[in-house]
Amino acid sequence: MHLLRLLPLFALGACATDGGTKDDGVAGTDGSTVAAGDPVQEAEDGPSAYEPELPDLDAATFSQDAVETAIGLIVRSLDTLESTPVFDGYDAAMARGEGYCPAYYEQNGNVFWYADCTTSAGTWFDGYAFYNYYEGYMVDGDGNIWDTEYISGAATVREDAGETFHVGGYVQRAWSEDENGYVMVQENLLGSFLDDTAPADTWLGRGEMPSLTAYSSVHGEGGYEVGGYRGWAGSLGGLGDDGLTAMASDQLIIATESLGIPCQTEPNGTLSVRTPDGGWWDVTFDMDPESWRLTGDCDGCGTVTDSAGNVVGEACADFSLLLD
Repeated sequence: MHLLRLLPLFALGACATDGGTKDDGVAGTDGSTVAAGDPVQEAEDGPSAYEPELPDLDAATFSQDAVETAIGLIVRSLDTLESTPVFDGYDAAMARGEGYCPAYYEQNGNVFWYADCTTSAGTWFDGYAFYNYYEGYMVDGDGNIWDTEYISGAATVREDAGETFHVGGYVQRAWSEDENGYVMVQENLLGSFLDDTAPADTWLGRGEMPSLTAYSSVHGEGGYEVGGYRGWAGSLGGLGDDGLTAMASDQLIIATESLGIPCQTEPNGTLSVRTPDGGWWDVTFDMDPESWRLTGDCDGCGTVTDSAGNVVGEACADFSLLLD
């Protein structure tokens, strides 16, 4: 399975001009000569550079308990992070439309709608959204045929009773089945989503903000008891009752031993964890990312480093929920 990552590239430019040294005099506004850097003269010529006092982002003290609690919350959030509830919620919301509320057009099963209207039943539609479905849109290197569908836009549907469905971004899922009976799914979720009719303990019910690719492969009949894996790349924020816990990872994969993996309780990759006190900690687990060989114990524990790369301790978590 292939992941497409778009990395922003920022170019910083600097310019230089010829001029005197800091000891050379420069002409003042009254024709006099003042020393370069004179604060009075600089105030007359323009404001001096502003240097704000930034908070010390490294001031948080490492707490193994805080990091492990955050990882536990992240695991529960990743376990429910799938696109199906978004598509189901979208279908339910659109079923409340009537007539030209919302106004839309459809072509070959692909729909675009836009609105700022209220139905006779009191359902309010606002914004716009695209829904697209493509059958057989891609054939991968192994000859597997993939289907896909996606929703994109900035749309809110609210019932008279106040129940709200919101999509502000992009959600896509693609799926295929290989010759061995494994169902493969890749999902992209980017933006803000909310369905307050969804269970409160799910990511959609809490209104979390993902910028994440999730991918998985599991046997269609035997499930993870036969074999499979799950992986994530990106970031997820707004976790916890206070909404402060967050995660980020370039690669985090958990796989079953039936696929030849030496330990299915030890993830492969590094998980960056933000704890409620504002600290960011990188947890690197004991699995070589290339060879999938254990570099430590099969215990779900990883080495924790701070933002400067200093080792500050370890943190452990139970990842078995992700392969239930």
